[in-house]
Amino acid sequence: MVNLILIFVFLLPSGKERLRVRIDIDNHKEVYTLLELGVSIEHLKLDYVETHLSLDMMEKVKNAGFNVEILPPEKFPRAGYHSYNQMVAKLDSIIDNYPGIAKKMSIGTSVEGRNLWVLKISDNVNVDEAEPEIRFIGIIHGDEPIGCENLLRLADTLTKRYGIDPFFTSLVDDREIYLMPMFNPDGREASSRYNANGEDLNRDFPVPDGGSNGGSQPGMESETRALIEWSDTMDFVLSVTYHSGARVVNYQWDYTHDLPPFMDVIRRISIGYATRNDSIFNDPDPSYADSGTVRGSEWYIVRGSVQDWAYDSTDCIDLTIELDPIKWPSSSKLPNLWVQNRESMLWLIDQAGKGVRGMVLDHYTGDPLVCTYHIDGVNKTFSNDPIGGDFYRPLVSGTYTFVFESPGYNNRVIPGVEVEFEFTTNLNVEMWPYQAVTINGTVTDTEGNPIDSSYVEVIGITSVYSNSEGVYSLNANTGELYFRVSKEGYTTVYDTVLVENDTTVDFTLQGLNQYDFFSTTTLDIPDGDPLGITDSIYIEGALSISDVFVYMDITHTYIGDLIVRVKSPFGTSVTLHNRSGGSNDDIVGWYDSPLSVDGPGSLEDIDGENASGWWKLFVSDNVLWDTGTLNQWGIRVYTPDSLAGTTERRYSLKIKPIPPIVPGKTRVDFSVPGSGNYTLRLIDISGRVKETIFKDAFYPGGSFSIDHRFFIPSGIYILRLESVDGRAASQKIVMLK
Repeated sequence: MVNLILIFVFLLPSGKERLRVRIDIDNHKEVYTLLELGVSIEHLKLDYVETHLSLDMMEKVKNAGFNVEILPPEKFPRAGYHSYNQMVAKLDSIIDNYPGIAKKMSIGTSVEGRNLWVLKISDNVNVDEAEPEIRFIGIIHGDEPIGCENLLRLADTLTKRYGIDPFFTSLVDDREIYLMPMFNPDGREASSRYNANGEDLNRDFPVPDGGSNGGSQPGMESETRALIEWSDTMDFVLSVTYHSGARVVNYQWDYTHDLPPFMDVIRRISIGYATRNDSIFNDPDPSYADSGTVRGSEWYIVRGSVQDWAYDSTDCIDLTIELDPIKWPSSSKLPNLWVQNRESMLWLIDQAGKGVRGMVLDHYTGDPLVCTYHIDGVNKTFSNDPIGGDFYRPLVSGTYTFVFESPGYNNRVIPGVEVEFEFTTNLNVEMWPYQAVTINGTVTDTEGNPIDSSYVEVIGITSVYSNSEGVYSLNANTGELYFRVSKEGYTTVYDTVLVENDTTVDFTLQGLNQYDFFSTTTLDIPDGDPLGITDSIYIEGALSISDVFVYMDITHTYIGDLIVRVKSPFGTSVTLHNRSGGSNDDIVGWYDSPLSVDGPGSLEDIDGENASGWWKLFVSDNVLWDTGTLNQWGIRVYTPDSLAGTTERRYSLKIKPIPPIVPGKTRVDFSVPGSGNYTLRLIDISGRVKETIFKDAFYPGGSFSIDHRFFIPSGIYILRLESVDGRAASQKIVMLK
């Protein structure tokens, strides 16, 4: 058997001596061990990896303790699929039938000289209009042809329904849709994953960290260079690269466990595609995918993927979509695979124009400007279309501050832009030529005392700290400037000021009280259970929230398994930790500083709410093998209110005997500050009422005792006494049996 393998190897062209292999794995951590050994994973299943390895690499992997099995070359059912020439003929027939809305263009050639054809579909197909641009790519791997077939069906559907169906007509009229059915035509004709140089094109793109990619050949392949150079002339909003061999929507990042900027909207778009495809949403592969989606690095690391390059270098949210667990299924499955993906593809085209869209123009001439822009608080810069000045930015629902910059112009800051994910917010931006000014002033508290080291920021332009006398001075420019002045322990002041020359602007900050509330309940986190655990903290007293932090102390040996979510009494949910961090251990510290919130959601979303009520914490471990414990967690509230002014000392509740208690009569002592109706409830740590001991019972002011039999399971509970005006007292008890 060994001799046969060696004969097969030596018959291969030089530089391509790789065999198809299976590598068995015992757990997901071993995926990252393989990557450290230099293995480029091509397909990952629950207990094995498929890839191609040289004999030397096979020996290295075996020496690391892995079982490696050589697999026979794959055979594919070509019947019913479009070859390269048939694909070109199909594009030509569409153009012949619909020349007003369809045209094809070559963006370059493959290694073997085949044109890389792109079909554009739009109403004024020969004009670059101010419209959202979306890109679909098929066959980046030559042995994964389903994407090509779906894109040809999409082209047929869009052109045939144009002018007949209002929805399809609107997509073609207000979008520029680019379909590239075969990115790797040489690989397709050879039924090979690789291009004609033996390169995996989805390992050949620049990596955001500037390091080496996962390619096996030096330099950049002609197909890769063609896509990069063409995309640099475009302004794609969304894009998709289709694969097969799994069934899942994969999103950024592939190369690192760090979270991408605006992961909330990337994940929302990914889930939007998955939920419209029943097979992906209900039966994903891998099975542990979140709603049919997975963040690339949490599946396995890839360096040099299209989606990482696209989002980092061109601002385009690109998704890697695996269409079927079989790489090259029988063509009899193609009609159903089209039906499964049709609604998702059309939704994605429509979504490219949702969020914020607008133009950036010179205030005086109305000419379009080339600009960059970012959203305050997020480290990601975008560019508008250099020809039309138009821009498009998908965002989850919320209120945002946009900052626009253009050479020779004053920066323009636009706060309070309200966005809904499924709708469009129009934002046309006028910018003024640059004129410098100096702004100075003081920052004081409400009693006139100077506040040193306060952070004075003209958002998007400059910032400075006040000195020991509360004085600041900064250089800015004329126009409507948006100020933010902050210091921990004080209210943050936002103000828009029209500045036409050198001027003085003073600020007053109100001091805040800080209150910390902790739960020291220790709970084991069930392994591989998405239902997880829930714990609660009750905050007494009406405290308006100016700022809030959440403390977390979790012991866990693989935090990439975890989702941690907090919910305010008002119902605002914030995902603090969203399966990030990979194989790192433990989560200990405060969110938002120094720990950063993964999202979706932000702790700023809770600002302005009232702290009073039940705060809920949810923790789940979503993958088997690693275990952990919630040791404690807490809420820190910054507020202008006084906790002492909202809860009176005479309002108390005591359990006798001291907890823990056992079944039988237990004495409960309590006192109330005055006459009124009161309610006494027993609540579990999830906030659910287990028993109402008395409700709306009248008591005059004073101290009282009752005897009560507790018939409840063993566990931790909260006994809570409430008055009709919202005041309350609580005591934690432990029931033993």
